[in-house]
Amino acid sequence: WPVRRARKGMPVATERRAPNASERLVLKEVFLQVGLVERFRAHLQSHFGGAQQCMEALDANEDGDISFDELLQGCDAHAVKECDATGRYFDLRRIFYVLDTDGSGALSMDELMLRSRDELIEKIISRPNLTQKAPQPSKDYVPINTLERFRRLCERIWGDLSMAYKALDINANGDLSLGEILAGFDRKLVNLLDERGTIDAKTSRGRARSRSQRRA
Repeated sequence: WPVRRARKGMPVATERRAPNASERLVLKEVFLQVGLVERFRAHLQSHFGGAQQCMEALDANEDGDISFDELLQGCDAHAVKECDATGRYFDLRRIFYVLDTDGSGALSMDELMLRSRDELIEKIISRPNLTQKAPQPSKDYVPINTLERFRRLCERIWGDLSMAYKALDINANGDLSLGEILAGFDRKLVNLLDERGTIDAKTSRGRARSRSQRRA
């Protein structure tokens, strides 16, 4: 477990010690987040052919950083699949939040593609702003990404994602079943439709709000 210590007349140094019980629980969640990032990086590498090619494709304004809008719209524009070869879907908001450890609202190539596993773990554990909110997409953009389409529709109907989640999660277990989603929209007399057509409820199931958004 990284511990930052300041000694008189010396720069702040990071030391390591064995984690206690509560820290081990934190590490378990951190390892899940890092695993998600590693799968997504491999997914982008496979699609674009390399880290530099990925940055060039996603960095629409060519400023050297990737905003959440650039990540979302770039993945849409370049037809990056929403799931990997095993069928597991990527939550772009959660991934962006995990990678944006300094809370700048943008990702460098190092943050998005190159930062080592050990450095990423340390950055996540010691991130400075624990109240950092999950990234929000532009209201003017109609995404192709199914999960973002679902979130956008929920915000339109219930006002924000927290209210939508409370309304849909009838058994209050923290996850949304397909039945809960369909029943919730039926109660509102609203179809799972937006400007692009029908939204796949199965893809949206259980992913209406990521862990990072629950903290926000």
